[in-house]
Amino acid sequence: MSDFEREQSFLIAQNEKGELLISIESREGDPVDPLIVYDGKDHAILYRSKGKSIVLDYINPSVRETLSKAENVSISETDGKDIVLFYETRVKHVPALPLSDEFMTLEELLTSDKSPKELLGL
Repeated sequence: MSDFEREQSFLIAQNEKGELLISIESREGDPVDPLIVYDGKDHAILYRSKGKSIVLDYINPSVRETLSKAENVSISETDGKDIVLFYETRVKHVPALPLSDEFMTLEELLTSDKSPKELLGL
């Protein structure tokens, strides 16, 4: 069973200072040393905690450049109505994610037996 799951719906907002907030559905448990891994393209991966990595599928082109330069972003986890958790996370920039054409498709990633750390080289 994969430690990856696809976020079905997420929002990326940018304020006037260029800071990014990513809003996702809340998950059980607290994040432990969260990290976003991004290659500047269509997808990003939020390594939320051991055993829980979330694929942010299709990063809107309007925020890709800002995310590509970000050192950290804010994350809000919501229950669909209210923010239930808010935290900051670092952004690690990599040349390619394991779900790019050189590695595997998103569906292969989501069903992989390898851990997120193995696949991301963390």
